[in-house]
Amino acid sequence: MTSNSEPMASPPPSTSASMRFWRLRTAVGEKWGRLLREKTPAAKGDHVTFLIPHHNSAEFIDASLHAVRRHHPDSRIIVADCASLRDQYQGARRACERHKAELRTGWLRHGHTGQLEYLLSLADTEIAVFLDQDCVLLRSLTPLFDHLRQGKLLVGPRDFMTLDHPRFVSRFPQLRGQITRFGSNFIHASLMVTNPAGIRAVADRRPFYWRSEWDTEYTDGGARGEKYYGLCRQLRMKKPGSILPLEHRHTGYGKGVVYLYDGAAVAYHNWYSSSVRYWDGQIDLVDVSWLRDEARRFLDDYWNEELNFELPDLFPRGEAS
Repeated sequence: MTSNSEPMASPPPSTSASMRFWRLRTAVGEKWGRLLREKTPAAKGDHVTFLIPHHNSAEFIDASLHAVRRHHPDSRIIVADCASLRDQYQGARRACERHKAELRTGWLRHGHTGQLEYLLSLADTEIAVFLDQDCVLLRSLTPLFDHLRQGKLLVGPRDFMTLDHPRFVSRFPQLRGQITRFGSNFIHASLMVTNPAGIRAVADRRPFYWRSEWDTEYTDGGARGEKYYGLCRQLRMKKPGSILPLEHRHTGYGKGVVYLYDGAAVAYHNWYSSSVRYWDGQIDLVDVSWLRDEARRFLDDYWNEELNFELPDLFPRGEAS
């Protein structure tokens, strides 16, 4: 199993003693605040928790939270911040306050898989939905919840991606049809609709983590093996048929994709929302500056309600939902 590409330029230092102390102080303050507050009664019909890891992407977490509240107004939302820089953490905190989401602060960086494990431990509702910070719902996920009630434990996009949108290809013709995600037998963590109790009953104590002894089973190829693939591996071996994969379509926004269910787009995933903030040069053969501009274009269109994914068969007349 290998990790994603190494950065061409590192973000500003965020692991100094003063920053670690500030994060620790913030995390302790939040903990005491939660202990002193009475538990808020669940809203009527509140059976789903949205779990969102965050790292240095305050602009996107704001849009992601807004979309959750728009389509699932009674849900519980928990955001786990993992060692963000102070300005990005403060931006995420303000977004959580606006959208009535709970913010949990980590004072050390534990990585994406560690965040998933931590968030799963907090899920006490019938359904838990994991979202990447730059995954924005386009419609209600209720039809996906029905599959969990029929026995599925995990619903989400197949971790396989090709670059084929005409707008992208016109700028990077050499990348036409290139496969950039290779995990076709696994679900990507940008959108995972789960039955947390069912996962705990089937999987081991650390359900997401991939074990080195499973490496010979990873046959998808490429350099895209993720540590959190362990969940799919365990479900596939211990409860066959419990995973429902969704497909994707490449959109007119950078490398962004929409995830499909029953012929309709249910969510948009941007990719690279924190990486492009500090990197230079290229990511996976694409100019970082262009990816930054495309992310900004998506966010501007989202807030102005002018989204146009340039997929006329899915969105007639440019309608986004």
